[in-house]
Amino acid sequence: MQVCAKCNGRAVAVEVAPGTSVETLALELARAGGVPDAAPSTLKLIRRGGRHVPVDGRPFEDLRLGAQEPLMLVCSSNMAVTAVRAAQEPRAMRGFAEEERREAARQERGGPSTRGSAGHRFGRLEVLQVRGAGVRLDGQKPAEALPGRAQAMELLEQLAADPGVRGVMERHGWRVGRLVEFPPEGKVGVSEACLLGYNRNRGEEIGLRLRTDDWRGFRKYLRIRETLMHELAHMEHDDHGAGFKELNSLLLRECAELDWTRSAARRAGD
Repeated sequence: MQVCAKCNGRAVAVEVAPGTSVETLALELARAGGVPDAAPSTLKLIRRGGRHVPVDGRPFEDLRLGAQEPLMLVCSSNMAVTAVRAAQEPRAMRGFAEEERREAARQERGGPSTRGSAGHRFGRLEVLQVRGAGVRLDGQKPAEALPGRAQAMELLEQLAADPGVRGVMERHGWRVGRLVEFPPEGKVGVSEACLLGYNRNRGEEIGLRLRTDDWRGFRKYLRIRETLMHELAHMEHDDHGAGFKELNSLLLRECAELDWTRSAARRAGD
């Protein structure tokens, strides 16, 4: 039987024999899509409507795929997984006692916090300390210390603890080494070059533009969260091709569905 899917934005098709496991099918689709060394733990097979298929040893016939039903495969290579883990290992090896000592020292110096809400999937949270070189506000020299650092840290902590964000990252098995603030450059919706976020080395560091163009306030929370979903889509795709767009749309839907704090309430019982 021939099974068709999109892998990394590329349409692929493979022939599978009866009794082939779902995991083997996913690995074959990954090879056809240009990821010959796909890490089994990263395989995400998605059916119509954003439904996830458990990638396990069941025969693929159990999926009862329709003749024209589209599939999407999301995966990472073993090399990419190793790179992300290598970026996270130094922090994990320090141990809790060392981390507590470093955190206390940072607090005394007024440095960036590395502690967010318990249980989130970001290793460190960091905010700006001063304005970037050459930046001016109303023609005045920038202050030595950047105001609003506490509010910026609250935004990062809110993102890290957001049920929708946490749900998306847990569902896809993602961890990020650092979640950081970076300075606004260019005007949103006006300037030709205006960066709202970045993802370095597929999860080593994600940066988000938190502040407004004039440095006087902060962008709306839901817009910042949308940018974070965009950057998380780069955990699987480096470019902005079709595969990236499909995954980004999926993450936005999942984030909204998993954020119970913004869902309509229902009464239990009668």
